[in-house]
Amino acid sequence: MKFLCTCGADVFDVGDYRGHMVAADALERLLEMVDAAIEGHGPRTAQARAMQVRQAAVKAFRPAWQCHACSRLFVDGDDKQLMEWVAAGDAAKTRLFGT
Repeated sequence: MKFLCTCGADVFDVGDYRGHMVAADALERLLEMVDAAIEGHGPRTAQARAMQVRQAAVKAFRPAWQCHACSRLFVDGDDKQLMEWVAAGDAAKTRLFGT
């Protein structure tokens, strides 16, 4: 998948174009669930606990993409519409995803 950024550049759904964002409270709940799974609380089998944690992670993390040309950030909204942010100043040269 790819889409067109407001600046006209292509943004791809791969590699260092794509990342994930998570709210602090969602991350805290996810980490508590990981702790419980490690301690053996919750579903009976380790496999079931692992699946429970994976499902929670999928719900907690929102897909996000960054344009390499202008550094705009696009995040999947609750309604599956892309929300767009524009970086200011020197931050416009920063890549958020990838190495």
